[in-house]
Amino acid sequence: MFDFSNEDLECTLWYEENRGTRGKTLFERHEIHIGAKREESELLGTLAHELCHYALQLVYDNRVKPYKRGHESTRTHYGNILKEIQNKKDSLHGVIQRAFINNAVQEEELIVRVPHLLAMHSEQVLQEQVPRLLQFFNDNVIRDMNEFLKKSVGQKDREAIKEQNARLCKADRTEKLGITFTTKYDLGDKPLLV
Repeated sequence: MFDFSNEDLECTLWYEENRGTRGKTLFERHEIHIGAKREESELLGTLAHELCHYALQLVYDNRVKPYKRGHESTRTHYGNILKEIQNKKDSLHGVIQRAFINNAVQEEELIVRVPHLLAMHSEQVLQEQVPRLLQFFNDNVIRDMNEFLKKSVGQKDREAIKEQNARLCKADRTEKLGITFTTKYDLGDKPLLV
């Protein structure tokens, strides 16, 4: 839900203390709330941030932490990155600094700063200020999210359809079909998912 009349969620989620809270994910209700009266890049950053919270919960089911329960080596590696960033937080971008406002949720809040800053500034700020965090996100979180998607029902259905099309000698490449669209889409050599 977007509140385009307010920058924060004080009015939208009035029953909680939300002054200054720009976005919030309510997992149990499958809702994301965003105070949307802000610059477009800030709004997109907050949206990416909250969507990442939701995705992390789906993938890891570990209270929004970027690793699976019991995966101690990843937890330790991420913990070392968090400590390194915390030690120099005062010299970092404000979006990263805000991850350390509440000591109880630093692990959960730091990792979602990656998509937040990607949406706002591309990779430049991340590469300059927190390259190990960006690397962790790329090497671990993206990998695990891709694996999760491969195992999801929708992806399995697409793969099954692709296999059936091949087995039945039906079209397996969109370029062979001669399909044209009003808007030009570069489909290249994408498998047919119909």
